[in-house]
Amino acid sequence: MYEVELLKKQLLFENKIEGEYSGKCMGFLLEAGDTLTIQRTPPGTLRPGDILAFEQNNGLYAHRIIYRTCLSRNGTMRTKGDMALGFDKPVSESMVIGRVIRIEKKWGFLDLTSPSGKMVSYLTGVYSYLVYLIARLAVGTFVFMLGGLSLSRRVVDIAARMKPVRLALPAISVINKALHRLFQCGFLAFHRAEPCIYMVFELPVKFLMIFTTYYFCGRTDREIKLSTLKNYDKMTTVEGQVMWIEKGLNEVERYMANKYLLSGKTGANVLVLGCGAGRESFALAKEGFSVTGLDNSPNMIKRASELALRYNNLPGKAEFRVMDLEKLLPGISPESFDYAVMFDTIMFFRRENRMNLFKQIRNTVRPGGKLLLWDYHESRYFFYLLLKKYGIFLPKTFVLPVDFFARAFVDTAGHLAGRGVRDRSIGNIIVHQYTHSELKKEIEAAGWKTVEIGSKRIFPLVDDIKEKVRMDYCVAVRPVDYE
Repeated sequence: MYEVELLKKQLLFENKIEGEYSGKCMGFLLEAGDTLTIQRTPPGTLRPGDILAFEQNNGLYAHRIIYRTCLSRNGTMRTKGDMALGFDKPVSESMVIGRVIRIEKKWGFLDLTSPSGKMVSYLTGVYSYLVYLIARLAVGTFVFMLGGLSLSRRVVDIAARMKPVRLALPAISVINKALHRLFQCGFLAFHRAEPCIYMVFELPVKFLMIFTTYYFCGRTDREIKLSTLKNYDKMTTVEGQVMWIEKGLNEVERYMANKYLLSGKTGANVLVLGCGAGRESFALAKEGFSVTGLDNSPNMIKRASELALRYNNLPGKAEFRVMDLEKLLPGISPESFDYAVMFDTIMFFRRENRMNLFKQIRNTVRPGGKLLLWDYHESRYFFYLLLKKYGIFLPKTFVLPVDFFARAFVDTAGHLAGRGVRDRSIGNIIVHQYTHSELKKEIEAAGWKTVEIGSKRIFPLVDDIKEKVRMDYCVAVRPVDYE
């Protein structure tokens, strides 16, 4: 939960602020863990249906306005969370911090200022209120029937004193007690199953949100990159990658290094794209290569540079730079590297950006130089994860939480091959699955000549996954005579 005073001070200098919401839940629309963008709003501009962030009881809350009345100069509003959770009493505009204009979830975002976002907000409000009414009516029906049965038991007890009906009373009493116990158990079962009932009702709402997000709201490359970088740059993510440095190269990387790097000249210049905290870079520096690592995360590069000072006695050297790989690689001289490597990186680019990147890398590698890359082959795993998580099919290019390498892997037959600890530290990114033929076509269209494309089943570096997963690798060379 935020510090409210900090929010107010921030809003004095910024029109919008962002932060994670962890207060009371608004049911289907707003969930704990969502990132809210709050916009400062002038007095008198708030309307019913707006979702407000406001201060109440020394806490920050986000609730929808039910209706607004102008009882004073500041105005008062009636607010309530979806499914009747939270407050239902007047809130003064003086308590309002701002209006929620954007909700970023694990699978995407909702822009509440767009027509589609307003539609989703309105429909989820109506839908959740109807679900609340159905649930309350069901509970009320149980209570009413229990009351009726209790009354009937009282009548039976009184009638037991009357001799004419005494012979039939045992059977009536047994039936009455059985019905009473049945409805009592049903009432308790309903209360215990109430969260599950809400989850069932939640599925169509999530489908509506996801469908609207992907097919109406859309998501630009810039928004995806900013969201990814913000989470990828967290120190928890950085330190997680630092722990992998001592493991060095995995089996696929070692295979390519032995066959194509170590057989070449010693001291060759290697460009590592998407270097992270430096796992591959330091492993290659230990083999005597001069390595330059590029990554778009300032904290990753800062940590890798600190580690480079610790590993200054390696046979080779490693230096690191912050750089957006989708730009024209500023500061990188043409034909200045003998090799370029991209390990577990290429699927994080859209097809058009990937094609452009292959061309840029070709320009930085000398004629005869090689490009080495690998990524996870488990294309069926991603669709399995999406079906398991959301119950719907999404296009080949999609946004999903990056927990695939630490949560579960599926083999080529679609069976669950392993399970690890779920890691939500990175957030949402773009993922584009590719086939061997598609990758070969793109690389060669960018001016490379493929030398080898294959797959290997290996143990991943993630400690909690004890079974092999399939990884695709590719080696390409820049032709000497390419124009």
